[in-house]
Amino acid sequence: MSKEITPKTNDYVCQSYDFSRMRHTLSMRYRKLLHVVMTHAQIDNKAVELTFRVGDLVKAFGKGDDSGKAYKKFRLDTFATGLMQEIVTVPDASGGWTKMQWVSVCQFDKQADTLRVQLHDKLLPYVLDYRKRYTTVTLEEINQFEGRHAWKYFEIFSTKKYLAGQKGNKPDQFFFDMTIDEIRETLAIAPTEYKLKADLRKFAVESPVAEINRLNCGLSIDIEPQRRGKFLTGFRFTCTVYDPKKHKPTKAPKPEEITQDEHIEAHQQRYDELLAEELSQGELIGYKNSLARDAALREVAYKRLCEEFPLKKRSRGRPKKT
Repeated sequence: MSKEITPKTNDYVCQSYDFSRMRHTLSMRYRKLLHVVMTHAQIDNKAVELTFRVGDLVKAFGKGDDSGKAYKKFRLDTFATGLMQEIVTVPDASGGWTKMQWVSVCQFDKQADTLRVQLHDKLLPYVLDYRKRYTTVTLEEINQFEGRHAWKYFEIFSTKKYLAGQKGNKPDQFFFDMTIDEIRETLAIAPTEYKLKADLRKFAVESPVAEINRLNCGLSIDIEPQRRGKFLTGFRFTCTVYDPKKHKPTKAPKPEEITQDEHIEAHQQRYDELLAEELSQGELIGYKNSLARDAALREVAYKRLCEEFPLKKRSRGRPKKT
């Protein structure tokens, strides 16, 4: 028997660390529906069939109201087909893996304007096995994200919060390192994607981290490239944890450092050239909103500017005697 529900932005899932580390290419719009399905699987302790009114899904996913325009953007048939085709890979300790579908059924009733979805039975144990170590995730948090790479980083970073205060870090800060191969594996990047390390750095590291830093999601991240000689081998991610309900921490420039705006203004022509070059390369994978894409590319263009023209310190101290 199907259970009729209305999804709400405060629907939450106790997501196990092992679940957060699963490998997949699930886009954010699929992930949002999966979140609601997981919520009620944990409530009922089984893979119950859920029935949603499509208009309620549109509103819960932050797509506006249930008007015809919003409904059309939802592209229900494409949505259901894509969700049924998505595969999740569950790695095991021996180096093997298990592949399975996220859901076992996705059915649309046109007359009732409802969508029926059921979590796959094989996936249920992983959804329910959260009692040892888990992080709480709400639909409201997921709705902030546009890119799947950014969300995957957020999931992984959230499982590392217990490292805060260790290795000489501040109580609200931690860091960890990832090699290029680990990044590819974590984000489920195909061998044909981002063959150049410069592209991987741009689209799979810098842009997703820039998205996280723009959001009020409880994490602020700095990245530092790691090299062996002149070869890029990975990145160090330094994360600062904060309460999203309070004031988001800002990184105020030191008195002797110039601000980003001043830096861009000093090299405006070159910055415009770099930004135009980034924008000409097309959409970012995982981004469906042009504003989010452009904002991410501006961050990338500024990082490139900093590589060509490093930030200089202001002159300070007493004037020389004459």
